[in-house]
Amino acid sequence: MIVAHPDDFLGKMLLELALRRLSHQFKNGRFGIVSAFRDRPKKENLAAMAKLMDRVREMGYGYVPIKGYWDGVPERSLFIPDITKDDVAQLAKEFAPGAYIWGDKGQWVCYDTSTDREIGQGRSFDVLKIDTEVQSYFRYWVRKSALTELEHIIAKLQSREKKDDQIERTLAGYQRKRERLIQELKLMEKEFEDDAL
Repeated sequence: MIVAHPDDFLGKMLLELALRRLSHQFKNGRFGIVSAFRDRPKKENLAAMAKLMDRVREMGYGYVPIKGYWDGVPERSLFIPDITKDDVAQLAKEFAPGAYIWGDKGQWVCYDTSTDREIGQGRSFDVLKIDTEVQSYFRYWVRKSALTELEHIIAKLQSREKKDDQIERTLAGYQRKRERLIQELKLMEKEFEDDAL
């Protein structure tokens, strides 16, 4: 059983849809839960989660960022539908040195990442809410990566000795896009001040 605590009406609607997906997957399929959050500054944790999310996508899986509880303590994690135990174990070794969860058809098992030994099991878990902040930071991280790539392209175009009109127009378009990305990133950065998680 999944227990949710929505904050507002829109949050309740979005949470209900996401939780239906989670609940269906929890009861009828396999899943993994892994977290890259550790005892470090918030921005470092958000960046680690963005890298984890990117890695999950590279592996061909989807995910739902969640805030739940583990032993009564809030925990920020990714719920990964349809993942194999081997794949979630691999992610845990890369991002979650403590523990990870893998489950199938309503039963989950928690494993120690270093030994792959079972350290707990159950048939329910609590989800406080969908973690929209982690998802927002991932969008920020993707835009920041795009800006870095765009700056490399601009530098290559600027370094060309011979520039025709087409290159000049392309360069001007990339520079406008770069400025828009910079403004967007500045606005987004305000969301991720190093306050309490």
